[in-house]
Amino acid sequence: MNNQKAKKTLSYRWSILIILLVAYFFVYFHRTSTAVVGTDIVTAVGGSVALLGSAYFYSYMIMQIPSGLMADRYGVRSLVSIFLLIAALGAFLMSTGSSWHLVLLGRILIGLGLGAIYIPMLKILAVWFRKNEFASLNGVILAVGNAGAIAAATPLALLSDALGWQDVFLMLAVITLILAVMCYLIIRNHPADKGYPSIEEIVSYESGMPVAESTSAKVSMRSALITVLSSGKKFWAPALAYFFLYGTLMTYEGLWAGTYFNTAYDFEHSASWMITAVGVGMIIGAPLAGLMSDRVFHSRKKVSLTGNIGYAAVWLIIFAFAGMINSYAFWIVINLAMGFTAAWMIVTYAQLKDWFPVAISGTAVATMNVFLFLGAGVMQSLSHFLVDVNSTVEEFQFLWLLMFICQVITCIFVYFAPENKKGVAAIVKIKE
Repeated sequence: MNNQKAKKTLSYRWSILIILLVAYFFVYFHRTSTAVVGTDIVTAVGGSVALLGSAYFYSYMIMQIPSGLMADRYGVRSLVSIFLLIAALGAFLMSTGSSWHLVLLGRILIGLGLGAIYIPMLKILAVWFRKNEFASLNGVILAVGNAGAIAAATPLALLSDALGWQDVFLMLAVITLILAVMCYLIIRNHPADKGYPSIEEIVSYESGMPVAESTSAKVSMRSALITVLSSGKKFWAPALAYFFLYGTLMTYEGLWAGTYFNTAYDFEHSASWMITAVGVGMIIGAPLAGLMSDRVFHSRKKVSLTGNIGYAAVWLIIFAFAGMINSYAFWIVINLAMGFTAAWMIVTYAQLKDWFPVAISGTAVATMNVFLFLGAGVMQSLSHFLVDVNSTVEEFQFLWLLMFICQVITCIFVYFAPENKKGVAAIVKIKE
């Protein structure tokens, strides 16, 4: 093997990952922005904050399986570039702010466009990076995303106050357009596209073991989807677990946390810092969970289950002490703990990917992601029937009880999700 070309593979992959990380920052920024500017938008053009929030998740969800299938079949480069252009159009439509229907259409297009970022990025991890780097780097991805969520809390509130929400979305449209162009210029689907050796060839050279699986293999979309959906608990247990966990998290962080704390307490400081604290907790927790999974425990399930039990405990505290403990510092810590423990679920992506060949890795994680965002959309929509901006503490407390029950269900699914401890020999076989 040419060592110089091998070094180029190991170097160039970071350029691809960095530009995708920048794009993913704005995925989370848009995702949680409704909690800060949603009320301003609805005040200006009418409509519903809950519908504005859930519209993103429903359109994002629709793109998960198609983005996985297309990433596996056609590659990441063109896919990400085209859909970033769609997101840029959506942000531009929102910036016009001329009517509720136009704003809602813009929000839907943003969800569709940004729905084709995360899964292709995981495909890049599978093709350009070693297997024992996957969980750690996925933790970094989640940390960057939550930096976007933090930027969509207090910083977005300040920027919106200074410029107005319409100009903010115009800026986002321009930034997204620039990102689309940069992605097309930088991203390559496989090291071979640059004339570099593949990651499996490098690993084989380093370890002395023969190449077990090709990252350039292609599988039909039909076969990929059938293989994933017919894999039993390997797929369905983590998928249903993420439905409930992410639904509870986004109902809280992405929609009602700010309203709740403004209703339940008379704090001197802004309630938006509570949302920020959740994001900070995830920034800390996600990379740590990935590192513990890859380097310390060498187990996805143990890390995920530990985090989920902790996350359930946080929900129990939020429910049990709703409207009580009038301490800003206490609730900041609780929100930090919420983000920190919820982030440990990120290793479930690696747990799922471990069962499937690289050729259908995009399809596997994309199909699970459908349940992730379906959970967020369904729970945000249902929450609209239980609480609104004028709800009492008692009404919010009932919602928090339901969220706690959902998280207990999550823990059950995580417990029964199988883990691949046998390596390549245990990988699910492609079904024709």
